[in-house]
Amino acid sequence: MRERARWIMAALSAAAVVLAAFLIVGHFRAEPPYAFAQSEGVSANYVIALLGPKTEDQAQLFVIDTKAQTILVYEYIVSRRDLVLRVARSYKNDRDVEDRNFYNLSSPYVGPSVNDVQKVVVDQLRSRGGGR
Repeated sequence: MRERARWIMAALSAAAVVLAAFLIVGHFRAEPPYAFAQSEGVSANYVIALLGPKTEDQAQLFVIDTKAQTILVYEYIVSRRDLVLRVARSYKNDRDVEDRNFYNLSSPYVGPSVNDVQKVVVDQLRSRGGGR
């Protein structure tokens, strides 16, 4: 009987060590950060919809059309039961910009328009000899 008790204690000790190792590794494992909106999203036919931060009276809805390469940001106002389009942006040309800082020192909230980005991309292509 004593021998059986030793085996049980050894097995339980080994299990405790393995569980502790899993907890330590899991705690210190570097996982990539994710945006809050990714936790509540759906997608279908090239369109992804993500819920953004919610407040007492408002919720944001991000709609990304990967085929049309556009991003739309809507705001739902609960008290008015109203859905408002806040931002619409094509990122088709944004991905092609090379080494360009669009930061506006007079206002950090103002970025380039879609036409501004398109012009920069066209100028880049021309400077490389491959006009559009």
